[in-house]
Amino acid sequence: MRPLEVKIEILTPVGSPLRRQAHPVHLDSLLIALMTIREKRKFDPESPDPFAPGTGKVPLAVVGNKVPIYQSSVGYPGGNLPAEYGYFSFVKKPPNVELQILKARKPEKTKYYQSPSAGQGKGWMESIPVVHPGRYLGFQGVGDKDAITEILDGLQSIGVMRRVGLGEVIKVSVVEADPADPSTWGLLDNNKMPLRELPVVDWPDVSSDCAAGNVAAVPPYWYPGNNTLCWLPKQHGW
Repeated sequence: MRPLEVKIEILTPVGSPLRRQAHPVHLDSLLIALMTIREKRKFDPESPDPFAPGTGKVPLAVVGNKVPIYQSSVGYPGGNLPAEYGYFSFVKKPPNVELQILKARKPEKTKYYQSPSAGQGKGWMESIPVVHPGRYLGFQGVGDKDAITEILDGLQSIGVMRRVGLGEVIKVSVVEADPADPSTWGLLDNNKMPLRELPVVDWPDVSSDCAAGNVAAVPPYWYPGNNTLCWLPKQHGW
């Protein structure tokens, strides 16, 4: 396991979830998502998590005693170009159940069509926060370079709303880093501020300038069962 820096060059803005963590992606959750797709698994809260810290399946170092976590950061904008933040708007409409039923009947029984501009089939507009990270979305972590490179090899897009072209990946690089303190690489920056969610129970001495919250400390970050009191990383505008 070596200190690593992962750079993912992005062509289109990265979408951030509306109801989950404020960051577009964490390195550990990105690796686990790709491994889950390969193995055709589904998350089951009633079963032991095969990708949990300590199982040895994810090629990242594990830190923490009471609440083990992966030694890897959230994504941050990088490069010479400034990051740009904004919103992406799109139109949604509810599933047209009645129309689906009518399509299953005989043609002569189909008498009407619901309009997406009015009535029960009316669409609505939503907006999601996005970030264009300038040149790349970067991550810090400690892990197996070859294994991480192999997992990320098939990465095509990240973030939400990928189906409409957000978060398109054009290049991924994994390089070894030489930090002054490898023990905090991917966890704390030079100002002792968190680079990811850090459980307070294992990290009581983090800078008092950062906020704390009851959030997930391990993937999947949307699952409330993983919540614990954590120091929160800087939002980077998203």
